[in-house]
Amino acid sequence: MADSRRADGRSFGQALGDAVTGSVQKLMAVGGLIIVCAVAVRMLQDAFPAAWPFALPALLEGHIGAYAAASWDGPGGTAWTVALLAATLAWGGFGAILQASVSLAKSGLRLWPLVAARLVHAAAAFAAVMLLWRPAAAVWTLAGFGEIAAFASGTAAIPAAVRAGDLPSVWPFVPMLVALCGLALGLLALCSWPASRSRGR
Repeated sequence: MADSRRADGRSFGQALGDAVTGSVQKLMAVGGLIIVCAVAVRMLQDAFPAAWPFALPALLEGHIGAYAAASWDGPGGTAWTVALLAATLAWGGFGAILQASVSLAKSGLRLWPLVAARLVHAAAAFAAVMLLWRPAAAVWTLAGFGEIAAFASGTAAIPAAVRAGDLPSVWPFVPMLVALCGLALGLLALCSWPASRSRGR
């Protein structure tokens, strides 16, 4: 890294300034792409069937698509709504692909593997929600979150607006999650230690 910096010839301040300028330009490009995709969703909305109002937003822009999928009251019930929401969030929208292409410009990396991975991720997210929906509802019932279990089973309608006070607190689970994170990091460090020692030789 030091050899590359010397070969570059720029001072630290100039390199830092160039990095900030490039970052701001990429940030403006990303924001512009989000706006372009949001406008495209609005312009093309009437071209898609009314029975699938989330399809175009989910295809083009992740944020608007997630809202449209969550608001969709389809015939599949709550499980289908949540599965479509998970798939939309995993896909991220065509706008996210364009944003990635801005970041990959001049890097030599290809964009199509990312597109394929996003499609596989969306399908896996949909399938995981559909497979785990009923077991999760049973766990929620056992844990005392009856309201969530009622939504999951379809016996209660999802309210149009959920206030923060209506949601069950996750604070009792924070110590357990922190401990699990610490355990996972410890196992990762333990697994990588022999490899780092062999490279040091």
